[in-house]
Amino acid sequence: VVAIIGIMISIAVPLIGGYPEGRQLSSEADNVESQMAYARLVAVSSGKPVELRFYLEPISETKSLGNDEYFRSSQVMITDEEGLFRPDARVQRFEGKTIILDDPTYSSMVAGEPEGPDPNASKVRNRAVSQRKYKAIQFLPDGSTNLGRGADEYWTLTLVNWNPTLSSSADGGGDVSIGPDSKFPNFVTIQIDPFTAKVRRYEPGR
Repeated sequence: VVAIIGIMISIAVPLIGGYPEGRQLSSEADNVESQMAYARLVAVSSGKPVELRFYLEPISETKSLGNDEYFRSSQVMITDEEGLFRPDARVQRFEGKTIILDDPTYSSMVAGEPEGPDPNASKVRNRAVSQRKYKAIQFLPDGSTNLGRGADEYWTLTLVNWNPTLSSSADGGGDVSIGPDSKFPNFVTIQIDPFTAKVRRYEPGR
């Protein structure tokens, strides 16, 4: 009986330990999905493009590791009368150590060189991120996105929790072999259809 109890505890402890982390990732994914749905709704109702931006920011634990930056905040930007993208709300920063994995295999939505900083940040009163580089998804008035339309495939965005072995490819030092299956037992992948902006997601155990 004691041996069986010991085995059960050894199995349960890792699962229980990872539960808060998984719950946090799920909550952050919920927020990103809500922003996507809201951005699409505003684009369709206003007849103007709306951007959802993901900003590169450092986290305190990386200061001793060269100040790597990760996509870990987001913001909806609407088109104003001058044709500039103006913030619809404040920047939403991910809680704890949640980041968007910038490996293009798992996060094709933020693949490639980031844009910015936004030269119009001061003009549209968005100074909080005036120095931040970003990647953006545009939601168009017809309900689609500006993501590539050459193939019938979903674009992806994978949220994980940062760990000390991770280096950011945004600064040219990334490990493209990093993936949820190997180093991240908890992750959430959001998928979006570029034609309809329909969103679905995958996360272990759900």
